[in-house]
Amino acid sequence: MSGGTCEVCGNSANQRCAKCHQTNYCSKDHQRQHWKVHRLQCSPYRVCQNEVLGRYLEASRDIQPGEVIMKDTPLVLGPRQVTVAVCLGCFSPVTGSYTCTQCGWPMCGAQCQKSPLHIPECQLSRERGSKIQVSKFGEENQMYECITPLRCLWLRDRDCNQWATLMQMESHLEQRRGTEIHDLNQVNVVDFIQRYLNVHSFTDEEVQNVCGIIDVNGFEIPAQATALIGLYGKACLLEHNCIPNTTRTFDAQLNIVIRAAVMITKGSHIATSYTDPMWGTADRQMHLRTTKYFG
Repeated sequence: MSGGTCEVCGNSANQRCAKCHQTNYCSKDHQRQHWKVHRLQCSPYRVCQNEVLGRYLEASRDIQPGEVIMKDTPLVLGPRQVTVAVCLGCFSPVTGSYTCTQCGWPMCGAQCQKSPLHIPECQLSRERGSKIQVSKFGEENQMYECITPLRCLWLRDRDCNQWATLMQMESHLEQRRGTEIHDLNQVNVVDFIQRYLNVHSFTDEEVQNVCGIIDVNGFEIPAQATALIGLYGKACLLEHNCIPNTTRTFDAQLNIVIRAAVMITKGSHIATSYTDPMWGTADRQMHLRTTKYFG
């Protein structure tokens, strides 16, 4: 028994909302009837904003240790900027023994070539007029620095809602101008897209902006062979704390799952760590300053 009274009729309730565990109902019918009202308060967090943090998440009620706060699907998945040559369907390292029959990027095989993940760079790479030629395997390959930015840029003309969500993410573009990473992206990403791939539908500013969005908001997803980067529309709102009150995991579909690590009281900020806790303090501070632009 859940206890309490039904939110609709006031009678004794024996059911509770499975998502927020706060609101009681006497029947499924009354739960469905109340959903239009309850859905606005159901989540254990709310999005807030101030001048210092920008947008951030605050607990809308007490959250118990181990409770799932959110499960967020990726807007964009792709290889890290620094990577060896990988299959653009499953991200396993490749040797070049099989290449996409449409664009020439190395893949594991025909099945990976059909992956929806591969569509953006496959179609855009065809603007080059000839197939991609990759010759470096088993070591860092700068050609792959364009892949995740291309997958972001692809959304602009294909999914206006996802593009709008992406454009809400902070890029710190103005702060990045004149920095080493901005100059490297100009050569390895912007110039590569425009000169090697012959793609001219995106401005320098648009490409640099998505590069910043990836750096600032991307979550590294550990994998057996090569780590990936994922962009998540809700999880990106988690602020940084070196002693976070949440944990994060990734399920088989690479959705990010955020759980409370400790009791999070109503009104508290919900935070994660964007650095490796095994790094020293100086290394963590440098990483946060140069990629996340945290003070």
